[in-house]
Amino acid sequence: MEMIRRVVFYIFFAVYIILCPLLILNSLGYIVYPFKEKLVHTGVIHLSSWPSGAQVFIEKSHYAETTPTTIRDLVPGEYSIRLELKGYHSWTQKVLVQDGKAAAFDKILLIPNDWNSKLLKSGSFKDLMPLPETDYFLLARGDQFKDLSVYDWKKETAQPFLNIERDLAGLRFSSFFFREESAAVLVLAGPLWDRKYLYAQVTGKGAEVRDISKLIPERPLTLQWDPENPDNVFALYEGHVDRLDTVTSAFYPKYVEGVRGWGIARDQIYIIDENNNVLASPIGKKDFKPAFESPELVDMLSREKDFYEIKPVAGNVVVFLGSHSSVIFAGRQPYLINEELVGVKPDSDGRLLVWTEKSIGILDRSDQDELKVSGGGFGKVRWVFGQGKDIRQCFWAHDGSHVVFRDGNNIFILESEPRGAAHLEPVTVSKENASVVYAETKGVLYYLGAQDGKLYALDIVPRKSVAQVLLMEESALGKGDQ
Repeated sequence: MEMIRRVVFYIFFAVYIILCPLLILNSLGYIVYPFKEKLVHTGVIHLSSWPSGAQVFIEKSHYAETTPTTIRDLVPGEYSIRLELKGYHSWTQKVLVQDGKAAAFDKILLIPNDWNSKLLKSGSFKDLMPLPETDYFLLARGDQFKDLSVYDWKKETAQPFLNIERDLAGLRFSSFFFREESAAVLVLAGPLWDRKYLYAQVTGKGAEVRDISKLIPERPLTLQWDPENPDNVFALYEGHVDRLDTVTSAFYPKYVEGVRGWGIARDQIYIIDENNNVLASPIGKKDFKPAFESPELVDMLSREKDFYEIKPVAGNVVVFLGSHSSVIFAGRQPYLINEELVGVKPDSDGRLLVWTEKSIGILDRSDQDELKVSGGGFGKVRWVFGQGKDIRQCFWAHDGSHVVFRDGNNIFILESEPRGAAHLEPVTVSKENASVVYAETKGVLYYLGAQDGKLYALDIVPRKSVAQVLLMEESALGKGDQ
C-alpha cells in the first residue's frame, strides 16, 4: 500500500513539474506548437462590432462566441476573419497576427442589406444648405424667402426662416455665406439693380434679419466673420479687406490692404502680406504682429503663387487653402500638398480629415517621423480613398473610425483606418447638387431624396447603440482577463 501511495505521489509530482511551467507559459501567451516542436508566443485578435452579436469565423472554423469577443492563443500568421449577422453584409478582413501582440478591431461597422430611410418632411425641396457644426440647416422649396425654412435636427422640427420680416417674403435670394460653428448667415438677394445683403441670426424659431446693404457698396469676393464674434463681418476685395459692424452700422473701408491671404478665427484676423509674412491682429484693434515664427513657412508661401484662405482648425494647426496647393502648419515645418483641398475637418484625437475632388486622406501628427517630403515635417497624409469624381463633403463618423462622404450625388461610408483592403459601401443617393448633413452626435444622415426631393433621415450608427457596444466590449475584455 505504501508503495502505491509513493507511485501515485511521484506521478502527481511529475505531472505538476511538467504542467506548472506550461500553465505559467500559457498565461504569458505561449503554447506548445507540435508542428514545429517548440514553444510559440501567441497573439490576440479583439473584435467588436455594431451591431453586436455577429458570428465569428476564423478561416473555415466557426468561433463559439459572438462580438464583442477576444480570440486568444493564435499562432502568429495571417488569418482570414469573417463576421456574419442576419440582415447585414458580411465583413471580411485579412489579419496578420504577430507574436505577443494584439490586433484590435474595436469599431467594426456592419452595413445593413437595406438602408431604411425615415421621411421627415413631405413636399419637394429644391435645396438643403448646412450651417456647419450647428444644430440647424436650411431647406428651400424655391428661391424666395417665403420658400425658406430652418430645420433643427436635434429636435427634428422646422420653422419658417422669416418669423417677423414679412415684407421680405417675396424677395428672391441668390447666394448664401456660411461659417463653421456659426448660426449667422449672410444672404445676397434681390435683382441686379437693387442688390441687398441681409444678415441673419438663425435660431430654432426662425431667423432675425437685418439689412446691411449700405455697408457693402460693391459685391465682394467673399465674406467672413468670427463665429465667436459674428457681428463683425469682413468683406474681401481684390487686394484689400473692409470691416463692417452689423450692430452699430460702422463701416471701415480698406481696413487691411495688400493681402494675398486671409482668415477670421478665434477673435483674430489673419493675413498674408505682400512679403509673405503671416500676421494676426485682434478684431477691432488693427495691431498686426507675426502670427508664427517660421522662416520655412514664409519661404514656402513665397514659392507658391496662390491666394490662400487661412483656416485655424484645431489647437495650433493652421491650414492655408489655395486654388492650386495647400499648406498645413502646426508650429513645425510646413507641409505642402500640391493639390487644391476642398475641405478639412479635425477630430477629437488630433487627426485631420482632408479631401480633394478625387481623394480622401487623414493626417495624423503622430506620424511626423515618417514624413519623407522635402520641406515637410508636420505629419504624413495617409490617402485612404482615391477613386472619387466630385467629392464635396466629408464627415467623421462612428467615433472617427469611418468617414461618410458625398461624391457628386452619391453618399458612401468608408473605413478611415483599414488594415488591409478598405471597406467602402454605398449608402444612398441624394438630390442633384443638394448638400447633405451628417450629425455625428446622433449618427444620422439628413438628405433630400434623389427622385422626390423630400427630406429624409437615415441612421448610420445610432449613438445609444454605440454606448451599449462599448459597455459590452468592456465586459468581454474583463471576462477575458480573469
